[in-house]
Amino acid sequence: MSALFRAARGYIERLGLRLVVADGEKVPLVHHGFPNGASSATTDLARIDRALASRRDPTLAARVGRHVVLDVDPRHGGHESLAKHLAYFGALPPTWQARTPSGGSHFWFRGVDFETKNLAKGVEVLRGNRLVTLPPSQRASGVYRWEQHPLDVPLAEAPRWLLDAVRAPELPQRVPHRADDASQREKRARAYLAKVDPAVSGQHGHARTFFAAQLVVRGFDLEPDVALGLLHEWNRDCVPPWSERDLRHKVKEAVRRGRMPWGAMLNEGSAV
Repeated sequence: MSALFRAARGYIERLGLRLVVADGEKVPLVHHGFPNGASSATTDLARIDRALASRRDPTLAARVGRHVVLDVDPRHGGHESLAKHLAYFGALPPTWQARTPSGGSHFWFRGVDFETKNLAKGVEVLRGNRLVTLPPSQRASGVYRWEQHPLDVPLAEAPRWLLDAVRAPELPQRVPHRADDASQREKRARAYLAKVDPAVSGQHGHARTFFAAQLVVRGFDLEPDVALGLLHEWNRDCVPPWSERDLRHKVKEAVRRGRMPWGAMLNEGSAV
């Protein structure tokens, strides 16, 4: 039994994490059970074991899900940015903390129920359908290690100042558009979506699909069921195609968390 498999079993059974197996460059193993990246995260140990055995350089990652992770990247001045905040607000509470091969840090906290933005340059806020590489994964540059292990320190609530700093501004409420009737908006959305490249796993497929969902739901101000039908048509060329459940989730997230303004594609000249 490999060290990664033992770790995976602990992450699933003790912490309830959903996992993805990736290669040495942190790209999910598309042909070994994880075709849709974070959306393919699983608690199926048999699938994880098969994927780990399929590569000489596998890494293990967790879907952030209900948690929030501060990803501090020293290559972009992350430690300096975070230090400025801590000097003013005080230290972060003890919580799960991992060290990355580049000298960066992953700080884990309990989740929040609002959309977030990044804290500062080099400090990214990860939540929901994002992946974080876990110890004892190894890359060419080194090994991921726990500095504060989940079995030694409880998962902390994020401090109030941090939540206030990363809370995204409220979006304006939807304003019904009278530019076209619903059938005309659907026709325009279908024509525009046909020009959007399909999503390909491992090539920012999640981001492209979320953009497509925002486009039809928000940009063309379509009802969710209508938007879902258009996404099904676009999805036929995706590699691999998304499941019905995933597409419904994308539509739901476009409504709740999308940043595209309602009716953005209905201005004159913005759509075909």
